[in-house]
Amino acid sequence: MEEARTTATRINQLLATENRRSAVLIPLWTLAMTATFAQALFQRASMSYFDYGLVAAICFVAGIIVIDLGRALLSYIATMAITTFLLITLLSYPATTTNLPSPGNLLFSSLWIIVVFTTIFPLPLIACLVATVIGAMVGEKYF
Repeated sequence: MEEARTTATRINQLLATENRRSAVLIPLWTLAMTATFAQALFQRASMSYFDYGLVAAICFVAGIIVIDLGRALLSYIATMAITTFLLITLLSYPATTTNLPSPGNLLFSSLWIIVVFTTIFPLPLIACLVATVIGAMVGEKYF
């Protein structure tokens, strides 16, 4: 029981201010989004409705955690930028590490960039933004 209290106290100290909370939330939010997108793209090369719903739920919960609407928007923009960069890096990595002939490695990377941008932009980006804003509004009202 004492160990649980000590752990809870440490977590409360870590997340005491909004800046600390954002510094912890943005990398975790980015990892969750990247993992969800990468899992779907590596397994099916497209996203299902369940995957989009999961990403929207992640954004909603992150918006609740941030509480402040302005911080939620800035955190969302940072998260999506880092997520897009990580996805392109993860998906293009096999083309850079294998011995594909010259036009093949460029085509492979270009195709994955197209897949990433059609997966994320424009509708899922807007839907996740709306989920983040709604989560921030719920967080401001109830927490």
